[in-house]
Amino acid sequence: MKIQNKSSEERNEFLVSFSQEELSEEEQKALVKLRDSSKIGNHEKGQAPLELISKLFKNQIASSAGEVLLARALGLVSKDQPVNIKPELHTDYRSSPSKKYNGVRNDAGDLEFLVTWKNPEQVPITNLVCEVEVEKEDREKMIENQLEILKLQSGALISVDRPAIETDYVTCRIEIYSADESELIGAYPSQTINNRLKESFFGEKVAEAVLGAKKGDNISVKKYYSPNFRYAPLRDKDTVIKIEVNDVFENVIPELNDEFAQKIGHDSMELLRAEIGKKWDAVANSRREKAVKAQLLDVLIANNPFEMDQKRFNENLKSEQESMVESMGLEISFEALLEKLPDQSDRDKLIESAKKAAETNTRWAQLMLAVMQKFPKETTLSREDCLRYAAGNGKSGNTPESELAVIEGSNYYHTWLRNKRYTKAYEYIKSLAIVKDIEPTQVVDFTRDAESSNEV
Repeated sequence: MKIQNKSSEERNEFLVSFSQEELSEEEQKALVKLRDSSKIGNHEKGQAPLELISKLFKNQIASSAGEVLLARALGLVSKDQPVNIKPELHTDYRSSPSKKYNGVRNDAGDLEFLVTWKNPEQVPITNLVCEVEVEKEDREKMIENQLEILKLQSGALISVDRPAIETDYVTCRIEIYSADESELIGAYPSQTINNRLKESFFGEKVAEAVLGAKKGDNISVKKYYSPNFRYAPLRDKDTVIKIEVNDVFENVIPELNDEFAQKIGHDSMELLRAEIGKKWDAVANSRREKAVKAQLLDVLIANNPFEMDQKRFNENLKSEQESMVESMGLEISFEALLEKLPDQSDRDKLIESAKKAAETNTRWAQLMLAVMQKFPKETTLSREDCLRYAAGNGKSGNTPESELAVIEGSNYYHTWLRNKRYTKAYEYIKSLAIVKDIEPTQVVDFTRDAESSNEV
């Protein structure tokens, strides 16, 4: 790879070229990947001749290889440009406005991209110092709550002839019918439901419906749309759920002692509590970090008012809406999902939730860009930063160096780098804030005079 800096005062431009050998290597990877995932004619996946796939999908292979190379180039040329987060491919290097990754061949046969972007206007940061107060978590209360759940899950079950209560386990036959009940879609002869633990394959309303039911009772529940409805094939169908109660089991809850701890794989109650405490510490730290981040955002916006970037907001809103639909296991549009919700209040909540998340993400990105512009030295990623972030990138088992090498060679390297720049900027402004663990949760604006603010 060769990089030529063609930047001017008004615009950053880098001409990036890849040799024929580099391009061929990526095309070969794309070719093999396409062969392994495609069924061509009478050839099963992974069996078609590479020559045939190369001939049939020449443009797709070139585009895939170009996409990987461009993403890698974007990561490299923007690495030392902390303010300019969104480089783009120059229009002359696209085969059409919608084709982003083709590039052009120069006289030597190398593949070239001209990466360009303007220096964007940023939010004028005037004061980054503030006090943030976060609510303390009741650690012992959380441990006791987790132990109660473990007791319920470990209890002995005894069949009883009485209406089901919250801690009982209810075994049922469940049948799914079309909305008009004319067609049986599916039958599930043995489903176990526990209301206290919300254990129901068909959602919390089914768990609530069996409360007060006895053996032999029959109950109908109209299908509702909820991310907790875990049977994906029926999530986008109008159905009626019919429940026949087979039996009710009382849950005989054990005592919390060393014998109980040993049954679930721990030597003693003391060690069990310690293990639960470690897990809840991680949860509490995550909640605390989110609270600090949210409050820093509020204070910075209050101290540095600015207009929200509407284009960025629209992009984030679309992304949030798509994520909501995907989290429910549906393959429909956000608008189609809204039509399926029976109540206007449910639709309004979903719309408002997406808007709020998009607005938060947009304002946060704008503030981080401003921090990068005001403090380029403090927020530029070093090699050590990249290794530190790569070490927490996943559970691959790779060393930080190996993990970073994988990331740098991937087609998402630029996106990863951009997100880690946001992280570095956040770490810096957090280091300027005074974070306190006190109750209740409250943000206090820490006022400083203009002279001392400029020193920060």
